[in-house]
Amino acid sequence: MSTEYKGPLSVETRKIAKDELREDDNSRAQALRQMRDWIEKNPKIISCRTGVFDPYKFINEDMCRVHGIVYETLMEDEENQVRGFVHYADGAGVSLPYLTLFTPKEAVRIVKNGERTLPMRHKEVHVINVPSSLKYVLDWGMTLISDKIKKRVKIYTTAEEAANNLDVSMLPKEYGGTIPMSEMIGLSIENLHNTFYNALTNSYLALQNCEDQGIDR
Repeated sequence: MSTEYKGPLSVETRKIAKDELREDDNSRAQALRQMRDWIEKNPKIISCRTGVFDPYKFINEDMCRVHGIVYETLMEDEENQVRGFVHYADGAGVSLPYLTLFTPKEAVRIVKNGERTLPMRHKEVHVINVPSSLKYVLDWGMTLISDKIKKRVKIYTTAEEAANNLDVSMLPKEYGGTIPMSEMIGLSIENLHNTFYNALTNSYLALQNCEDQGIDR
């Protein structure tokens, strides 16, 4: 018999979980029982992983793999699972080689499946320095995401404009924060190294019948 799970959430985060996610000890225990029952009845599960980017050196699979490792590592922290994530993207330097990394069909699958299959709370998405060559691609991508996420996307011309609409203290110093980007990258890599094994062990579940789960291959 499995032991009862006790999470490490702080009192404040437990309140957020109950208020925003309607999750408490009882609902979580029920969900875990349902997941265990599902696993017992569906043994054919294959563990796999999806994955500054150089489009001349790496391919689209490398980009997906890196994102996958980072997201899985972040999701290992239960505080992150409850509080959610704020995305900050800088489009400076993006050119044609980046746009041709994925075929239109691949891009559609990534956008649609990414939102539906990653158990992440996307609280806000901030995008700056969008080059004119990327504007039409971004407009097209916005048509693929849900209205819920679409309302959380904000696009700015400059980093200064974005700074007026979010707390920049968590960003690198180059974007208005206090920690230099090089130091922040080093800390992130250290965190990846320390957490990667667990992230790999709890990697994405690839279902043999993906279509039955509403997931496009």
